[in-house]
Amino acid sequence: MITGCNQDHSTLAFIDIFPMNGKAVDFGDIIDSIFYEKSNTLNRLLFRLSDGSDGFPGTGSNYHYVSKVAKRFLITLDHWIKQLHKSGIKKFSSKMIQFAHSTYLALILTAIHLKNWKKLLLLIYNLKGFLNGLQSEDHRALHTIIKDIINGAEVHINGYEEEETEDYLLSDEEMDEEVKKTSKKKDYSVRERREKAEILLELITYYYIISSLDKYLLDLESMNSDEISNFFYDFLLKPLSHMTYTYETKVKDKLEDCYKFKDKLNSYLKSKDQKKYWELLKSLTETDLVINKLSSVNSIAEREVEEDTDKIHELLLKLNEPILSFTINPIDNKCIAVATVKAIYELDVELASTFYEQKGSGTLNRNTIKSFDIVNNLEIKKSTQSYNDENASQINSSESQYSLNSVPSSPKSSISIGRNLSYDSIQRAFKRSLSGSLRSSPLPSDLDLIVTLKRQALHVTSLSSHPTNNYYIAAINDTQYSKSSIVLFQFGHPDPIMIYTTNDTSKIIKCYFDSYGQKFGACTGNGDLYLWNFDNAQSSSEPCQIINNNHYPINDFKFLSSSSLIATALTSSGNDNVCIYDTLLPQSSLRVKVFSLAEENALSMVYSAQYKLLMVGSKRGDIYVFDIKNMNCLNTFQAHTLSIKSLAVDEVNDCLISSSVEGDVKIWSLKDFTQVNSWGKVHAKQFVKNHSEKTSSSKMGSIGVNELIVKDDYIYSCGSDGTLRRTHWK
Repeated sequence: MITGCNQDHSTLAFIDIFPMNGKAVDFGDIIDSIFYEKSNTLNRLLFRLSDGSDGFPGTGSNYHYVSKVAKRFLITLDHWIKQLHKSGIKKFSSKMIQFAHSTYLALILTAIHLKNWKKLLLLIYNLKGFLNGLQSEDHRALHTIIKDIINGAEVHINGYEEEETEDYLLSDEEMDEEVKKTSKKKDYSVRERREKAEILLELITYYYIISSLDKYLLDLESMNSDEISNFFYDFLLKPLSHMTYTYETKVKDKLEDCYKFKDKLNSYLKSKDQKKYWELLKSLTETDLVINKLSSVNSIAEREVEEDTDKIHELLLKLNEPILSFTINPIDNKCIAVATVKAIYELDVELASTFYEQKGSGTLNRNTIKSFDIVNNLEIKKSTQSYNDENASQINSSESQYSLNSVPSSPKSSISIGRNLSYDSIQRAFKRSLSGSLRSSPLPSDLDLIVTLKRQALHVTSLSSHPTNNYYIAAINDTQYSKSSIVLFQFGHPDPIMIYTTNDTSKIIKCYFDSYGQKFGACTGNGDLYLWNFDNAQSSSEPCQIINNNHYPINDFKFLSSSSLIATALTSSGNDNVCIYDTLLPQSSLRVKVFSLAEENALSMVYSAQYKLLMVGSKRGDIYVFDIKNMNCLNTFQAHTLSIKSLAVDEVNDCLISSSVEGDVKIWSLKDFTQVNSWGKVHAKQFVKNHSEKTSSSKMGSIGVNELIVKDDYIYSCGSDGTLRRTHWK
């Protein structure tokens, strides 16, 4: 059973409040708050299981538990819809729709993991009807679908015959003989092909779900349902895309020749439910196209494109999962920390560059790499130790006063930041999750040579380095207490130094230090901006200020010139997409300026201190330029055709760098905003293999560049293709 989740049984009792006296409208706010909480809890729990992380391993009993909870939630949803219908309330609240999305997806994913093909058949068959029912607020249609799912209704597929086919009656030995006749290069057994057939069913299901959800998301966006669409993307579509990519990478080698037996795939399915489900998939999506994409048919062309990209954009790291964020050590620019959904890696850039260059040319000498690594690490340790001896006093605190004795400090670290003992319980739980209680998944052999440190951490969304010290903060959205937190690390040292918790479970999207390193902040999907003082005071673990944006998701923020003036990029239905705050003013007067992006969502931003300009990237691919000194909009131009995910400024060369979900990177002059240079498909990776360009959502998290940093004439970039690259453009 899943640790720490038994408390959800008590929360299921909220179904009992419906028979209370009064109408549904009397309980709307209460029910909405419960729906919101349970949606977040279910999503976190579900995707932790999918990660297979220790403490929440993806075992059958755990998935049975989540499936049971999701079914209870579905019954609750049906009960509430009936109450709304009786009360004459047609409109569904956004929180109820989010709850419905989470519940239905949880039922589908648990059915896939438990290989419950009969249940999966029913859920996939009704998926579009369920989504359309929510969109059109059709009470009767939803009640009918939910009733069928709860009762396990039989699904009838046109053209499917219940009788057993001749192939189905073959014994394993007979089928082995058939396989040997058709397999020229390899001698596969029936068991191997049955395993491959089952994997194909799972992957094609994932692709179909993502494709359906993406098209549904486009409909939500066209209806200006920003709150629902952002929740749908951030908490369902994006983590599902990451999970699918990870699973595909894991099993792709097994499927390299699956196109050879795709016409007889039905013969290798073990049960009638599997066969029936396969017929449903063939009627819903282009299964042949998906199988060909998964096979080795396109591998040569893909390798050629990858080799051309490596020549222009130097490869520094390649992982089997998307790289979400990275940051560079300000003391030693050769040291970079990289974040994925499961871990934080620290690596040496020069070492990695040498490694991939030699590997690409076929001249890799592992002994040379190891020798270089030893010498390089000695130099780093000397410079780091020298720096720490001189600067440790800036942030040291008295251990006798605020010691953290739950987990010993690293003997290598010369820095010790304390906490009040009242936080010990949280510290112990959090540090266990970061420093050893998680299952240690071994690095691939290649990474052993270039990764200097690996930290286990779940759902890291953002990293940011201190401007002058060799520390960095990480936004970690999964702890034992389900509180999103900021964790302070020191480059090269394994133990976390300090943990700063937020007040809720909402996901942290971005975190940054100010330019002086005196403060840092974090923005959330719930519309809160948290600010902390970076010092050794006892109270520093608590936010010094919280700015609320009426629950509009904050996609990005930036400190402007000083630590007191802050800009936020919002998803807002009221067109107040960019807000400027002065934190020195009273709480009621914090917001000093609002800019509108002409019905567009603001997704990213960057500030040029030299020109006093704030550049904002929009959902439609436009860049807005605001003069902060005069508080007006100077310029607007279309930079990309899809959403702009990241912006960076090169103050030395007077350039603005932009990137989008298309995977391209462009350079613009800060003086007149003309295009200086551009590169296409630097980080292009699409999970849905049969997903057309026309239906590709601008918010699809499985495509494109995730972050940009400019350093010493290099443009560093990471992407959802699992690579970290640098481009020398001068």
